[in-house]
Amino acid sequence: QAYALYCLDPGSTEQGRLCDTAGVALFSVETRTGKARRWLMQVDGEGGGNVYMKPELLRTQGQQLLHLPVSVPGTGDFNASSLFRREGSRWIEVDNTSWEKDLAAKLPEGLAVWKGIWPDWKRMHASTGMYRAKDANCCATGGRAEIELALHGNRIDLVSFEVHPQKH
Repeated sequence: QAYALYCLDPGSTEQGRLCDTAGVALFSVETRTGKARRWLMQVDGEGGGNVYMKPELLRTQGQQLLHLPVSVPGTGDFNASSLFRREGSRWIEVDNTSWEKDLAAKLPEGLAVWKGIWPDWKRMHASTGMYRAKDANCCATGGRAEIELALHGNRIDLVSFEVHPQKH
C-alpha cells in the first residue's frame, strides 16, 4: 500500500490553518510488477481545512483494515476518518459512524457527546467525555464513557458502553 497527502491551497496564517484545501490518494502496489493502482482520491471542499494523516494498516477480529485518519479543525476535535476492510484484492469502506448515533440514543438522560470520538480500531474500544447541558465546551462534567465496538461485515456496531462518574 502507498499513499500521498496533498495541500492544494495553502491556508491563512491569520486563521492558524496550514492548508485550506487538502487531499489524499491511496494506492495498492502490485508486488510482482511494482505498479501502483489508485483506489481512493479524496479532496475536502475549499476552505474545509480538514487535516489528513498517515493511513494505518491494522488487523482486528481476523480482518485487515486500513484506517485513514482525518481531523476536522476546531474546538470539537471532530473525527472525519474513514475505515476500509480488505476483501480479496479490494478495499471496501466500512460504516464507522452509525454506532455513534446508537450510542447517543442509549445515553442516560442529560448526558451527551460534544466532541469527536477517536476509537482505537485495533482494540475496538473508544473513550469520550460526557457533557451536561450547562457544561462549558472545555470541560465535560458528566464523567467518561468507555465504549466497546465490533466489526460486523462492513459496519462498526456498538456492543456496550459504561458511563463512569466524574472523579473529584
